[in-house]
Amino acid sequence: MRSHFLHPTSLLAPFVEAYVDFRLRSEEASGVAYREHRLLPAPGTSIAVGYGETKGYTQIEGGPVREVPACAASGYWTRPKTYRLLPPGGVFIVCFKPWGLARFTRLPIAELTDQSIGLEHAFSRDLAMELQERVVACHSVAERKEVVEEILLRILAAAERSDRIDILPKGAERAVGLIAQTGGTIRVDDLAEEFGYGRKRLDRMFQKEIGWSPKKICRIIRFQHALRTLPQVTSLAEAAYELGYFDQAHFIREFRELSGRTPGDYLRTHQRTDIGRGYNRVIRSSHLYNTVYE
Repeated sequence: MRSHFLHPTSLLAPFVEAYVDFRLRSEEASGVAYREHRLLPAPGTSIAVGYGETKGYTQIEGGPVREVPACAASGYWTRPKTYRLLPPGGVFIVCFKPWGLARFTRLPIAELTDQSIGLEHAFSRDLAMELQERVVACHSVAERKEVVEEILLRILAAAERSDRIDILPKGAERAVGLIAQTGGTIRVDDLAEEFGYGRKRLDRMFQKEIGWSPKKICRIIRFQHALRTLPQVTSLAEAAYELGYFDQAHFIREFRELSGRTPGDYLRTHQRTDIGRGYNRVIRSSHLYNTVYE
């Protein structure tokens, strides 16, 4: 598996966390049934464009296996998600910040929860077809990034001319930053007070710019914080206290709902893949995506 992790251009950095391009090397393809990765819930959405002859499949824990369209948009997921890539070929993925995808589509982001849909449902059909055809025709990771960024910038420019969105979602960015600073433990009432909002107005802002309620985003960011904290503590009781859970039982229950395992099982069985290690190394500064890939 060859993996590349790239940062967005400055014009797209307010919306895009990173790009990931991975594929099987030609010498690996023969005899390889598929490559599998397990993704844990994270506060981000994505679009993915397959190239070559690759096929992708996803399975939310406890649900059916579904084929991913060659050019797809994916929302937040609430349970562990297994992603399988069949060779030969690869996929170029745009990892959006929590408020990012809403800048590029009229589709309510909440409708994408636990879903991967054809990009023509999120963009126009013509734009989705152009993106796929041009990415498939590329000969390098740099070319694929250039094509994807050109099209994303074109969408942003069109949105700006139509006054459809606030191009810089400062409210959402600041709100998620405050949540991340507290490791997801900030009370929603306190978050609303920081903005001088009532809870209903804060919820409306989150639904419009992010697609999830502040409570859900807090829950997922605290879970991600737990994944980073667990290896550093001496007991689950200490972890529960450090992470701001009511008690150890609450922490274990919440962790199991989001990861499919107890904290103890996670520590015993967790093994970072090459993609997970590479992602953490390159995107280490992020407070949102350090623990997405296993």
